[in-house]
Amino acid sequence: MTREEAITIIDNLHLIGCGRNQHENDLKINIALDMAIESLQKDIERHEMVIRASERHLGIVRCKDCQHRSSEGWCDVYIQPRVETDFCNHGKRQCNYFGERGEL
Repeated sequence: MTREEAITIIDNLHLIGCGRNQHENDLKINIALDMAIESLQKDIERHEMVIRASERHLGIVRCKDCQHRSSEGWCDVYIQPRVETDFCNHGKRQCNYFGERGEL
């Protein structure tokens, strides 16, 4: 099944009724939905890879990777809790991209 066929099937879900070929229709619908989910997951993964590459290029360090964030989620610089996805200009990576402690 192609991506275009899956889109057509999903677009026409409301048109597919019960009948002699209901099992075949259910199978097509399940395949189309699986393909849609897989495609969306790949799009999300690509998007996240672009964001991570951009952050590395710009030197952005998210709070979850920062030396200033305690295990309880508090920031030593701002003296307040921070969400893992936050970032600021004080961020220092607690380990490099190879998982070793210290600066890059």
